[in-house]
Amino acid sequence: MRLIIVLLFSVFSFNVNAQQQYFNKLYDMGYVLTTAKGILEINNNYYVSALGNDYNPWHQIIVIYKINKKGQLLDTLIYKPNDRWLSAYPRNIVRSNDDCFFVNYGEIPTNDSLTEMIMKIDTNLNIKWIRHYHDTLNIPNDPYINFGINNMSSTNDGGLIAVGNINGTGNYHRLFVMKTDSLGTAEWIKYNPTTLGVSYAIKQTPDSGYVYVSTPPKIIKLDKYGNQLWNTSFNINYIQYASHDVVIDKDGNIIAGINEFIIDGDIDGDMKIHLFKFDGNTGQMIWDKEYYFYRTVDNLLVAQHESMGLITLDDGSIIWYGHSIGDVGSNSFAAGAIMKFNTNGDSLWSSLLDMPLYRDSLSMAWGIFDMKPTADNGFVGVGVQVGVGKSMAWVVKLDSMGHDMPGGNGLSVAELNNTSLASLQIYPNPATDQLNIKIPSQYKQHIGQIIVYNSQGKEVDKTNIPKNTETINLNINQLLSGVYLLRLVSGGEFVGGGKFIKQ
Repeated sequence: MRLIIVLLFSVFSFNVNAQQQYFNKLYDMGYVLTTAKGILEINNNYYVSALGNDYNPWHQIIVIYKINKKGQLLDTLIYKPNDRWLSAYPRNIVRSNDDCFFVNYGEIPTNDSLTEMIMKIDTNLNIKWIRHYHDTLNIPNDPYINFGINNMSSTNDGGLIAVGNINGTGNYHRLFVMKTDSLGTAEWIKYNPTTLGVSYAIKQTPDSGYVYVSTPPKIIKLDKYGNQLWNTSFNINYIQYASHDVVIDKDGNIIAGINEFIIDGDIDGDMKIHLFKFDGNTGQMIWDKEYYFYRTVDNLLVAQHESMGLITLDDGSIIWYGHSIGDVGSNSFAAGAIMKFNTNGDSLWSSLLDMPLYRDSLSMAWGIFDMKPTADNGFVGVGVQVGVGKSMAWVVKLDSMGHDMPGGNGLSVAELNNTSLASLQIYPNPATDQLNIKIPSQYKQHIGQIIVYNSQGKEVDKTNIPKNTETINLNINQLLSGVYLLRLVSGGEFVGGGKFIKQ
C-alpha cells in the first residue's frame, strides 16, 4: 500500500530561473535513521531511494521520495515487507527505458539468509513488480549463505547488469555478475567458485559488453554473455572495499576511481582519490593520477570514505563525488565533497558540501552517496545528515561549479550590472567597522543570506539571516578600503542589492 506523507523538516529551497535551479534540503520521516542512497531525474522530477529505521519497535522501511525541481516533496512510497527483514541500504536507483526505474535492497527472508530484492516502480510511485533472487543459484555441496547485489546499472535492452557477492560455507566473497531482462528475470549469472573478489561497480560498454572494477584491484572486460575478454591489474596500496566506481567516457574509454589508504608518515590511515583511465578496447592504461583532497580544499586534512562515485560529462570531463572526513584542531567534521577533472585527469575545481545554516557546526556530519547530472548542466546529490541521535535524508541541487546557491563563486558581468533588484537600505555609508542592512518585509519569512562582493564580483563575505530578521548587522572591519556590492538571497533568489564604501 502506498502512503502519502508531508515533509516534516526542510531548510530552504530556491528556484533562480529556468536555466539554473538550486535547493538544499533535509527530509525527516520521523524515524531515528533515514538514509538516502540513490537519486535520478525523470520528467522534471527527482526520485530518491532511501531506507528508514525505527527502533521502537525496531523495523526498517523502504522509502521512495518524489521531489520537484524546487525540492518540494510531491509524493512518497513506503514499503515494508511482512515476512522479511531489510538488511541493507538501497544501493542503486536505475532508470529503465520506459520512464520507470529499478531499486534494489538487501533483505533477510524467514530462513535467515541474506538475499536480494529488485523492485520496478513507475513515476507515480506504483510498484510494477518485485523479484527475489535467493534461489537464483544452485551450488552443489556448498550452499551459499548470502547473495547480495552491490551495484547494478541499466542495459540497452531494458534489462539490468548487476555485480555482487556470494558468501558460502566453503569459500567466501565469491564475486558474481548477473544479467536480467526487463522483467527482472535472470538471463545468466557468472561466477568463479574458487576465486575471491569484491566489486561495487559495473557498466555496459558501447559494444554491448560489460566492464567492472574489483578488488584485488583489477579492471575486467566481459562480452555480452558475461565471458571474460581481458583483465588489467593495477598496483595501489590497500583499497577501501566499497569506495570505487567505473564509468565509460564519450570515446569508449574506461575511467576507474578508487579510494586508497595513504602510506605516508604522519598521514598514514587517511585516504586519497586514485583515478585510472584505460583504453576501452585493449585495457591498456592511458594514465594514472592521485589526488590528496586535503591539499585542494581549504588546507584541511580530509579523507574520503565509502560510496565514491564518478560521472563523465559530454565534454569528456570527469566528476568525482563522495564524502570527506577531517580534523579542525581537536574537533572532527564530515562533509559531502565533489571534484571536477578534465579528460586528462587534471583537477579543475573542488567543493565541500553541507548546509549553510549548519556550516560552522561540528556536531553535524554530512555524506553524499549518489549524484547525477541534471538538464540545466548542474548536479543533484543525495545522502545523509547525521546529528545527535538522529539522521535525515539530504538532497542538494548544485550548479555547474558545484555550488548550492546563486553567486556561490562570484557574480557574472550580468549580475554585477543587474538593476532590477530591490534597493537595500544600507547605513552608515560610507562605513568603517559596522554596517546595517534593513531587510524588506516581504522577504523576512525566509531563511536568507547577505553576500558581500568586491568590485570585481568576487565573494568576500557571507552571513546567514534567520527568519523574521528586520535588520542585519555586519562586521566589515576585516575588509580592505574600497567599493563593495551587497546581494540579499531570499527563497533562493537574488532579490535585493546595494553598494557601500568601506573607509
